[in-house]
Amino acid sequence: MDIPSKQPIIEFKGVSKTYNTGTHALNDVNIRINPGEFVFVVGASGAGKSTFMKLIVREEKANTGSLTVCGYDLM
Repeated sequence: MDIPSKQPIIEFKGVSKTYNTGTHALNDVNIRINPGEFVFVVGASGAGKSTFMKLIVREEKANTGSLTVCGYDLM
């Protein structure tokens, strides 16, 4: 798949995720990952790393914000 170099591979704009249990996993996350960038997802236990990855593969859906992967809107 050819992706124009100006278009990010992954982009979160104001993304928040709260689970039905009331757990706030992510709050107003903004990140833009461009083609060719190498990114590490690190943080303490409970910081939202797994939720971040689950949103990218659409295993979970964000409550608010916008999320695109390779130009596809995942919201």
